[in-house]
Amino acid sequence: MPSLGLRQMFPLVILLAIGSAVVSEPRALAGSGLLSWDLPSTDDPGGARLGGSAPAASDPVVLLGSIKNAQGGSAVGNSTAVENIFSIAASPYPTDGQWWDLGRGIPHNSTGVTNFTASDDPDFPAIATLLTDGLDGFIRMETVFIPGAGGMGGGGQESYLLQRNPDFVGNEVDMVRLNITDFNLSYSGGMTTVFENVSWEIWGRPVFVFFVPPTEPDNTYLVDRNSTIVRVRLAAIGVATLEWDGVNRSMLADGPNWSASVLGLRNGAYSYRVWATNETGAPFATPIRHLSVGVGIWRIEQVGYGFWPSVTVNATGYPRMCYYGGGGLFYAERSPSGWWTNATIDGGGQACSITVNSRGEARISHLAGTADGNYDIRYAYQRGGNWSTATVQHGFYTYTSIAMNPITDEPMIAYSQVSTEGLKLATLSHDVWTTQVVDPSFYGQSMSLAINSTGNPAIAYWDYTRGALRVAQWMGTRWMITTLSERVTATSIGFDAGGVAHVAYASDAGLLYATWNGTGWSTESVDRGRYYAVSLSYDSLNRAHIGYATDWGGDVRETVKEGPWRIQVISHGKGGGGASFAAMPGGTGVASFTLNDANGHLVFASDFVDTRPPATRLSLNGTMESPGLFSSAVRVRIETEDEWSGVSSLEYRFDGGPWIAYSDAFLVSSEGRHVLEVRATDGAGNVGVESVAFVIDLNPFSFSGPLHGAPTILAAMTAVAVLGLLFWIRYDKARVEALQTGVSPDRGLDPSDPQVRYCPACEAPLIGAGRYCTNCGIRLTPAQTDTPSLPRPRL
Repeated sequence: MPSLGLRQMFPLVILLAIGSAVVSEPRALAGSGLLSWDLPSTDDPGGARLGGSAPAASDPVVLLGSIKNAQGGSAVGNSTAVENIFSIAASPYPTDGQWWDLGRGIPHNSTGVTNFTASDDPDFPAIATLLTDGLDGFIRMETVFIPGAGGMGGGGQESYLLQRNPDFVGNEVDMVRLNITDFNLSYSGGMTTVFENVSWEIWGRPVFVFFVPPTEPDNTYLVDRNSTIVRVRLAAIGVATLEWDGVNRSMLADGPNWSASVLGLRNGAYSYRVWATNETGAPFATPIRHLSVGVGIWRIEQVGYGFWPSVTVNATGYPRMCYYGGGGLFYAERSPSGWWTNATIDGGGQACSITVNSRGEARISHLAGTADGNYDIRYAYQRGGNWSTATVQHGFYTYTSIAMNPITDEPMIAYSQVSTEGLKLATLSHDVWTTQVVDPSFYGQSMSLAINSTGNPAIAYWDYTRGALRVAQWMGTRWMITTLSERVTATSIGFDAGGVAHVAYASDAGLLYATWNGTGWSTESVDRGRYYAVSLSYDSLNRAHIGYATDWGGDVRETVKEGPWRIQVISHGKGGGGASFAAMPGGTGVASFTLNDANGHLVFASDFVDTRPPATRLSLNGTMESPGLFSSAVRVRIETEDEWSGVSSLEYRFDGGPWIAYSDAFLVSSEGRHVLEVRATDGAGNVGVESVAFVIDLNPFSFSGPLHGAPTILAAMTAVAVLGLLFWIRYDKARVEALQTGVSPDRGLDPSDPQVRYCPACEAPLIGAGRYCTNCGIRLTPAQTDTPSLPRPRL
């Protein structure tokens, strides 16, 4: 599985930070000896002019305020320049996890002026919004040594630094200017020292209509409600109208404030703005804002206590997970009841990564601390339902990334040995691990491993030095290493169905997606913001899924490439300890992360829509004579399971009767044919119905009964014996009567004898003059015994 990014940490340096805030009264640019300029009058893509109507000559851009800052400090190494960085967020720990900055990547080694506008920096629109949203955001100012990783900085609330209440609400920010008025950089004794006076100036102009709280910030994504309030304030008397998704709605006035509630929003994306007219009827408009609603798309459930999870799915789409549980390496999977079962399978557990082989058995790489204060790179694996572990290498703290070789069905593990061997790859073959050095110059601890269909590995990894992102691809006989980007905070690599390598990564430019074209990388932007965990995977439809997350208290998101990238927010409550994602075979996704509730609640999330009913098994236990036929009472046992939503109810009924809640096995003893129906319902509302028909026959005279018809057979045999005896008695009685009349019993046997008589029923010769036929036993009339018959011809 792709490994997760680690937020870049700067080494500690000797620092001195002195900050002060100076806010100037609004003044025109021309007053500072600079040329006045106005915003272009062109419309934005949505049709609304940013900030209202096109500015007139009487609406020049003015200095709204400034923050003056004096900073000084030293760092190890010989640096030749510094970066001055201005960052802002909604709070020190923003609920969306986002920080936006200006100046990163622009070195300075002297005094001077640098202007930032929307055309200069992609973060500028978000910064301009935060400076004017009427909320008390948090500003940071940093100075970073170049080259090197040391720096210094400070910050505070907008209201304090800008001396506003709380910010420049009612204005539009058109430009932020960095003005370095004093600068001194020197190197001595292996240390670089800097001292500078800088001023961050905010330039803009007032607008007639502007958003105020509680209006949602632009690009808000709602996951727990489907309603919102839009509120604006007018700078003078006028009338406001809400345009919501192209349809005008009325707004209610409350002094200068106008508001409208929008209720019952369906899941989807919306855009809106507010139009206003002043007393003369002149029109104005706010910038367009965007709102998305995704209530109930992602289902979140608790797994246990843990951090730094790694999640994967097997071939049938059922999730498997490893994580650090505080007391070792934990493995979790869904039980048949739909709940998670957790087991400790090894010590350590930090930096775990999980995958499965072709048989669905889990394979895990992780770290375990050792007595010398370092770590073992460990390997845990399932075999025959049991867990075993092995040590790959003893070394230093590192993240790990494991992937299966589809040719050998055995794993490889990527990891680092920082300051010694650099980036390494371990390969398992016939239970023996071999290792190789991939990039000895690597100075970092984060990497992501993928293996293509021919068994060739590729590793994406980012360095602590400038956050340089490199990709190592095995070309059959050697490693080819390319540099993809800088200032990277997380990365993940994967191969699509065609074997093309792709890298998803986060940097100060946001979330990006790169494709290898055979000679180089082409990159596209996916989402704006700062992210510190990224996972790339592909579903059975060959669509790219990127799971990514911000820092503490921010968003956990997933995006799917369906032509354009479709972005969804999974949660607004990410905690510490990483996040992991995987694609489901059918095109949905799964995620695992820890919530920001300070309790270490590790959760699992998925947008999989469960349409599968519970699986139900019926067991009928009794004396079975044949399939479905029993000669005894039958004990019925019902079992059901649902690995996704869990079973919410289980009922049964007999022969169309009422439904009865099932609790335990029960006995059926009534004779006859029965139809048993079972109805199981899962947590998603899916209903599965199973039925079985069977017969209970307890009649002792029945051949299917408990005595297998023995009484019936005995009775039949007795009846035959009795009938035989009766026939014998009748025959013998005729012989006796013949003897008593003096007639030979053998008389009439000769057909020529004129005294022969024949039975009218069976045509047998009548013996003697008795009144019964000695052959069939019928009673003869006197006429039949006295009247001679004609001679029968001899045959």
